[in-house]
Amino acid sequence: MKKRWMSFLAVFLILCLVFSGCGKKENEKTDATTPQSEESKTSGAGKDAANGKLKIGLTLSFYNDPYFMDMRNVVKDWCDENGYEFLEFDGASDAAKQAAGIENMIEAGIDGLILAPVDSAAVVPQVEKCNEAGIPVVTVDCNADGGEIISFIESDNRSAGILCAEYLGKRLEGKGNICVTNSPNSSAARDRDEGFRSVLGEKYPDIQILDTQKSGDMPTGMTIGENWASQYEDLDAVFCIDDNSALGIQAAFEAAGRNDIFTVSVDGSEQPVKDILDGRLVAATAAQQPKKIGELACETLFDYMNGETVEEHIQIPVFLVTEENAQDFLDGELTK
Repeated sequence: MKKRWMSFLAVFLILCLVFSGCGKKENEKTDATTPQSEESKTSGAGKDAANGKLKIGLTLSFYNDPYFMDMRNVVKDWCDENGYEFLEFDGASDAAKQAAGIENMIEAGIDGLILAPVDSAAVVPQVEKCNEAGIPVVTVDCNADGGEIISFIESDNRSAGILCAEYLGKRLEGKGNICVTNSPNSSAARDRDEGFRSVLGEKYPDIQILDTQKSGDMPTGMTIGENWASQYEDLDAVFCIDDNSALGIQAAFEAAGRNDIFTVSVDGSEQPVKDILDGRLVAATAAQQPKKIGELACETLFDYMNGETVEEHIQIPVFLVTEENAQDFLDGELTK
């Protein structure tokens, strides 16, 4: 009897150990899987960010512009300060080249991308490839027309166009002939143009637009300006979608002796503001804040990769720079 009891006890203990072991393995599997699943939702970026192991990609529409260079330098400085690897590609106003640059950065293993598209529609396949690779994308200046973007950070471009139209309309006293430059591949340029034209339609119907041409750089602006200077004797003013175009058009008008024409533009770059002070043909520019956009892009990307909720759309205020406040702008008084 005693022997039978001992045998029963031995079997009972063995069974307890077996079930205890199975339970432990199942619990260990659950504990290991659940946190990893949570971490995979953030691509493990929170850990990498804390340890300074991130690889950040940047590609902007073009670098031959103080606006984009200010933005680029902010992102690079942020990466350097935090020990992140910085990969960059100059879009150089070429959508195909920018697409190849983005794909190269994906292959290089970037953890996040800050993007200003050359062409809002053409860049969509590359945004989608980032999505497939689990790479969060923040767009700046202008947005992509598709794909998943975690945040779009831009100037209030419609307001920029409105400010320029208000200035131009008042200076012309509600009547005159103008020309316009635009860049329809850019969402930012489209918004500026829409804001500008909305004011003319509502408040200044006697201001006529003689011609609209595509431009986003100084050489193109100069060519357009040469044509307008000879073609339109009754031209009073020009609205330029950006400062680079305005500088080119200004040079062409001055060379043709057309000092009776003034321009208004968007950006707030240093050279046009100096020209405003010198009384040249650039009369006003709606100033953006590229450094602020760059800072917010970095903060937003970092916060997202650390599992925090971020704003899907952020607009940075713009303000008009004229001869009255140009010196204050150059002194940094308007952006404190």
